[in-house]
Amino acid sequence: MKTAAQKHEALKAWIRGVTGFGVNNVFLKNSGGPKPVGEYATFESPRTDTENLPFVTADVASGGEIERSHVQFCTVRAGVEFFGENGEYWLDQLRLSAGEFRYRSILSAADLVFIRKSATVYVPEYGDTSPLDRWHADFFFSTQKDRVEKDYELQLLAANIEFQKPGDGTSTGEISVGEITE
Repeated sequence: MKTAAQKHEALKAWIRGVTGFGVNNVFLKNSGGPKPVGEYATFESPRTDTENLPFVTADVASGGEIERSHVQFCTVRAGVEFFGENGEYWLDQLRLSAGEFRYRSILSAADLVFIRKSATVYVPEYGDTSPLDRWHADFFFSTQKDRVEKDYELQLLAANIEFQKPGDGTSTGEISVGEITE
């Protein structure tokens, strides 16, 4: 599973690649610092959307240990905002570029696979003297969360069980029962 920082870098590289904006003109929203001069873009940290798909589970037994892996594919949403008069254009360009190999490769290296873009919304932000053009859209990606549980011990327990045959008395036998313990 990729870290939040890796996903941030992938989103930043994607936006910069499409727009040609400088390194200081694309940044994580609310990261502080002065606002750049001219057009710029911010993006939100991808967050899990409400639609989660079921886990895919795999158990591997080896040398008396069992490793259980859980992988859950889910949808994450990242808001992107452009400040400047061309914001609507840039949001549409991001959507169109998501299928291009070079950008798809950048995103998939961070476990982000583009699904869709929401409608673009114009939300002016009020500056010191006049409103600033701001355009917003949410981008939805498929990603995965995984969790691995290790160090389970597989123990075999022997138990004596008494069997009774009707009319013959009793006889005994031995049976092995498998149990997984932490």
